[in-house]
Amino acid sequence: GEAPTENALEDLRAALAGRLAGGAGGGAAAVEVVGMAQARGVQRCVPAGRDFVDERLAMAQRAEPLRYRQPFGQFSNPNPHVAV
Repeated sequence: GEAPTENALEDLRAALAGRLAGGAGGGAAAVEVVGMAQARGVQRCVPAGRDFVDERLAMAQRAEPLRYRQPFGQFSNPNPHVAV
């Protein structure tokens, strides 16, 4: 298949962001939705230029959460408890 167009990817990103914001209760963590797709060597990201994801992982051994950045194409395991 082909990578979705930037407009289609933006529509998907906006829909997910809206659903997440609509379901957030008081005190919920802020969530920023970034859309990324790749097919046949074509890479698309929305917002444009946002080809990475910043994550925070709370750890019992640390007072502050562990912060790390994953560039697009480097995601190997979506479960941070297994990947870290």
